[in-house]
Amino acid sequence: MEVIKGAESFKPGLPYSITIKIATQDDIPISDPRPEALRIKHGFSYNHEEYESTYYSVPSNGLVTLTFIPPNNETYFVLGIEATYRDLTEWFPTVQKAISPSSTYLKASLKSKSPKV
Repeated sequence: MEVIKGAESFKPGLPYSITIKIATQDDIPISDPRPEALRIKHGFSYNHEEYESTYYSVPSNGLVTLTFIPPNNETYFVLGIEATYRDLTEWFPTVQKAISPSSTYLKASLKSKSPKV
């Protein structure tokens, strides 16, 4: 298992997405259509006993995209993620909360494929 991270930090109240790649040691994607093939435990805490579990099937390309909505709460500073596929459990590096002196964050998106400045 390998994580393909999005942003380096999460922003409270805004979606944070990562993609997990499930593949053999030879980098051949693994497909597993069972609804509970991949278990993801995640939480916005260092205490993994507070983590929630979610289950996913693994598509033919072996890529599972996960989106988390961090709570808009100043007491959460880290996102922990654990993935289990069959007998393999892997902890991924924690993701830190983005630092904002005002505790406000902005989400921007393009409305055009060719923006002009």
